[in-house]
Amino acid sequence: MAVITQDQYNVVKQRYRKISLRVNLLNFDFQVVDSIEGNLITGGVAINANSDIRRTCNITMVIKNNTFHIESGGQIWLDKYIQIYYGIINNATEETIWTNMGIFMINNPNHIYDAVNNTISFQGLDLMAKISGIRNGYFEWLNGVIPQGEDIRTLFIDLLNQAGFTRYNIENINIQLPYDIEVTITNSLYDVFNEIRNNILPNYEMFFDTDGVFNLKRIYNSESDPIIINNDIFDKTILNIANDVDFENVKNAIEIWGQTLDPSYGNPVCDAYYQQTPRVINGYSCTISSLTEYGDDEIDDIPEYSYIGFGIQNIVTTQKPYLKINNFEPHPIVNNKEDAFFQFRTPEDIDYYVVVYDKEKQFDNQTGVFQMIGFQQIYCYIEDNNPDSSFYVNGTVGKILLPLSGGEYDNIQTFEQAEERAEWELYNYARMNDRIRLSSVTIPWVDVNQKIEYINEDAEISGIFIIKSVSMDLAVEGTMTLECIRWYDYDPWDNQ
Repeated sequence: MAVITQDQYNVVKQRYRKISLRVNLLNFDFQVVDSIEGNLITGGVAINANSDIRRTCNITMVIKNNTFHIESGGQIWLDKYIQIYYGIINNATEETIWTNMGIFMINNPNHIYDAVNNTISFQGLDLMAKISGIRNGYFEWLNGVIPQGEDIRTLFIDLLNQAGFTRYNIENINIQLPYDIEVTITNSLYDVFNEIRNNILPNYEMFFDTDGVFNLKRIYNSESDPIIINNDIFDKTILNIANDVDFENVKNAIEIWGQTLDPSYGNPVCDAYYQQTPRVINGYSCTISSLTEYGDDEIDDIPEYSYIGFGIQNIVTTQKPYLKINNFEPHPIVNNKEDAFFQFRTPEDIDYYVVVYDKEKQFDNQTGVFQMIGFQQIYCYIEDNNPDSSFYVNGTVGKILLPLSGGEYDNIQTFEQAEERAEWELYNYARMNDRIRLSSVTIPWVDVNQKIEYINEDAEISGIFIIKSVSMDLAVEGTMTLECIRWYDYDPWDNQ
């Protein structure tokens, strides 16, 4: 998040504004090669947290320093970026206080120059256009299979570097790709990134910031996040505020039906297993004939990431479950860094699970574990249990269920992925529909996924909100519209 200076903060509260616009022309190394400075005729910037291209602009301005040519080798062409600065003159000091509005790729430029006019107009798309296929993004080397097990952070960095991007901020995700991704020549780099973000990292945001840096980071909405605007500014700039709830799309209970997993080996119903020496072990045992080819003790030879299936029926659960297959040594069943948990099943019920054997992972002073993938039918159900939410399931609206399956949900291959996606869908269908629309005088340094606070004793629309989209008019008398969702002191991913 860009740091807002005290001068930037102070000038937006001025009742009278005089503005200016500066457009820097950058080469692909982000070096300034020229600039255009002039008076704005019309123009605006839009920012949308849910859009592939997060930042766009549309500018028409009078040039006052020189003329420009739109041609190969000219100042404005396909080999240039533009960086827009919006300036508000400090009425007390006459100093122009500049705000960086973003780095864009030039789109649809038009230059008019005659005895009367010297104007230029253009659209701008942020640098996601360079990997999404709009301006670029298809590469000959981006073709084949990205194998299961690849470290996701390393994968993003490697692909960005191959595509020529060296400016990035990618959080330490520490998650491996849970399945193969097949890439064809019709897939852009953005398509690959978007599949990973949607199916594996739904609570992450992916965007180019105002400095042209690629970001992949978790969406944080914690109590410690700063409030960037409150009544100190809004009392001088706000025009109106209104509720904007879409009743049709409100859902407060989500079912995710993921992939039906087909085990590579087995699917027997287990017996209870107990071992007293050399140490006490409780768990489950079964015979899988297709694994006998690996001998009595060569479990480490099982192909990596092979799905091993088994069923649980009429067995009391244990706190530290182990699985013993054939005559192999028993190994712990883990769910990431914790012991797996199995619910008690009656004689009439059988739950079928899938694990993979990880011969290198250490757990409970033992090397080699069975990593829990989940039910063979990947499934997760969650509901809005936050009493502070307008759509609390035990509140006035009751339960409104949305089952989701097929299509992209068939790519969900673990319970953890299903749980992440369910939380994200609930966020979209419940929290994202508890929203407001706010109009204000333009505040150029606002951004999406930031917290604001507005308190009005006479209105019922008071509280803390998160900005999800911004549409601002950069003219002297310009206004902006903020689409916001209500903030709750609850983050399902806060402990991750």
